[in-house]
Amino acid sequence: MKFITKEFTIELLKDNIVTYKVNDGCTELTFEGATQAVEKINLLVALDDKPTKIISYLAPFYVKKELMNYLTTSIPESIEFIALVCPGYISKYVASIAIKMHKRFYQNEDDLTEIQIFLKKDKAVEWLVSV
Repeated sequence: MKFITKEFTIELLKDNIVTYKVNDGCTELTFEGATQAVEKINLLVALDDKPTKIISYLAPFYVKKELMNYLTTSIPESIEFIALVCPGYISKYVASIAIKMHKRFYQNEDDLTEIQIFLKKDKAVEWLVSV
């Protein structure tokens, strides 16, 4: 199953992995676009098999802090594993710092979501299939 919105493509892959990625040609994200993406993610997660894994492709451009916070806090609670796919080494480094800071300052003991960072989709899928 696949949804294409103005800003995102959201898809359910085999092994119950949900992916969401900024569409090619999109240069800025909006709350409207993020809300549409979250609605589609929730639809996929509500399926009978209840996917518990997500691949999130980081945008290749700056995303406002408020919008990034909305996207990260709107992921369904049933998601146990998140693979972040970065467009390059610098974004991977920045993402790893952001995750460490988030865990250090905002760790909720009920949040058991495991997050890994990758440069390639195939490595992210390989990890998610193995967990």
